[in-house]
Amino acid sequence: MNILVINSGSSSLKFQIIETDQNNIDSSTDKIKVKGLIDRIGTQALAKITVPNGVEIKESIAIRDHSAALDYIFRKITSGTLNIDGIFSLSDINAVGHRVVHGGEKFSKSVLVDKSVLKEIEDCIDLAPLHNPANLKGIQAT
Repeated sequence: MNILVINSGSSSLKFQIIETDQNNIDSSTDKIKVKGLIDRIGTQALAKITVPNGVEIKESIAIRDHSAALDYIFRKITSGTLNIDGIFSLSDINAVGHRVVHGGEKFSKSVLVDKSVLKEIEDCIDLAPLHNPANLKGIQAT
């Protein structure tokens, strides 16, 4: 199973695609297939994508928002130029996980995101005003 993990910041987006299953989780042997960072979203951004096979991309590119950052990432990881093992299209990604800074007393473990979860994260903005709005942008962009 390939899981896209996203950490959406106020002006950055970090990501990894991790290959895992229950055996890998139990033995701590998950495999990172690709990881990257887009920094300075909203201006001339810096993008860095690294694949364990040694392929690395570093680019300066105009990225207006988190949605454009994800679009850039999706285009790069499915282009074939990175030679990511087992990733040929978005359908090769089986799940998406988002890091959210503060879930208040409501969330203490992973949950499936739906409208009520988005509302609860929004209600916790006062607890993490620099982080939760950006986390919501990342979730909404996927």
